[in-house]
Amino acid sequence: MVDGLQCIFLSDVLRIDVENSRAKATLRNLLSIMKDAKFENTILYQKSRYELLPADQCAGEFPDTRISIETIEANDERLKQIGWTGAHVRASVPWPTKPHLVEFRGFQLFLLPSDKSLLPAIFVRDSTGTDGLARSTILRFLSIWSWIEGYGIKVESWTAGSRPFRLQGKNINLVSNFPLKFSFWPKNLSREAEIAIALFREAKSLGHIPYSLLSYLKIINLLEKGHNGQRKVIEKYLREISEPRAVKRLDELGANPDGMARPDYILNACRHAVAHANLDKGYIFDPDSPEDINRLIKDEPIIEELASLVIRREFGVPSRSDNWKSKTHYISGVIWWIGNTTYQKVLSSGYVGRRSLRLPKSVDLLIEGKPRKEALTHLQMRVQQVKDGIATLRLSSEDMLLHLEAAIDFNTGRLVFDPMLQRHSFDDGTVRAAEIAADLNEFWAEMFMNGVCQLWDSDNSSFLAEANAYIPFNCFFDPEDHRKSVESIQAEIARRRLPVAQLE
Repeated sequence: MVDGLQCIFLSDVLRIDVENSRAKATLRNLLSIMKDAKFENTILYQKSRYELLPADQCAGEFPDTRISIETIEANDERLKQIGWTGAHVRASVPWPTKPHLVEFRGFQLFLLPSDKSLLPAIFVRDSTGTDGLARSTILRFLSIWSWIEGYGIKVESWTAGSRPFRLQGKNINLVSNFPLKFSFWPKNLSREAEIAIALFREAKSLGHIPYSLLSYLKIINLLEKGHNGQRKVIEKYLREISEPRAVKRLDELGANPDGMARPDYILNACRHAVAHANLDKGYIFDPDSPEDINRLIKDEPIIEELASLVIRREFGVPSRSDNWKSKTHYISGVIWWIGNTTYQKVLSSGYVGRRSLRLPKSVDLLIEGKPRKEALTHLQMRVQQVKDGIATLRLSSEDMLLHLEAAIDFNTGRLVFDPMLQRHSFDDGTVRAAEIAADLNEFWAEMFMNGVCQLWDSDNSSFLAEANAYIPFNCFFDPEDHRKSVESIQAEIARRRLPVAQLE
């Protein structure tokens, strides 16, 4: 009982049964009591003092490792413009089943799905039809995509004209019903790195193993021009090979295949055998020899892994696996805000003062690939404590009707957020409270379907941190129950919007 009014706690939702104008004042008094009691540090984001800021906080360019992707309709007005260049492809990457618009290097790339007998295609505006830059941009995009996924994308044909004309072809492409997304996107690549990635896509797309081997080995050639230099690179990275098929083949070859060291075998039996036809050199590739073909099929995983290691280690382009293991990529925005000095301090110290973490005060909580929910935008964020490499955060709505708890785990490099824990929403009988309930209901549904939760800076629309895809335990999402709850909440919103006279 507060101010003579009955306050009922139901799970994590507080409902105040009231029929007069004292509701809001009562709620404010109750929140004040709760703040003084067990919710002492959860209500407001207090402005901190930063007299001694490390020089590397918010220093340099923001670590933008993503590209803009938008799902569009097939009849999008932008596709009705005049002048296009298009690439029609066969893709082993999961090509989306809906049209997408991708912003890439100043171009708008339109990805169109396969349709019955039509090949998947990617189009870019090109009024002349002769712009080599337009084609180059498409190919660069496809090469990076191929590298990220680790599969080939082959351009079957090009078209140019006033409209995005589609080509027919046998549809044997891998498709995905999920929206197109990339967990990372390599940027600021060197010239050598771009060529290496292009060669990697070529090798993955050729469908001819001997020539694929040459494309992989050209990547090593980018690093070292001479025979001795290439041999040293191969010898260095043979020790790091971990791909199961490659490891198995190395075990079969032994330490001295055909009486020569492994690097010499790779150069002679793979590179020289395919590139040259010299019977005096011992190894040659005979296209009519099943033995030669089978040998190169077995050797291919080794060569591919060597090329991949050179791209990752020498040219600095992370793979999907590298990115997943990274303890900085998924919290890159947070690290930029607090600076590397504070980041290292958080990792090495058992306890760090919460005022040491300078972070945005207004944030959005969202599910990747889903529209933002109004109730979960412009949340006031406060660092509650930093202990053992984990920063606990309190996220509160401006009207104080919603409080959520999340964390940045610097040890694993992930945002931590569980919708089943640490959430408090208050119902003061207003339309706003019901609308918050509706947004939360939809947010939980998206989260339970393996949603990837993200934290963004509201003011600058920049990425801060990301959680792993949510995997619910000991609970089951029932679509029918969700539909009923949506209908119930929407009915309550409509009821609360009615004039008071109609409610009596």
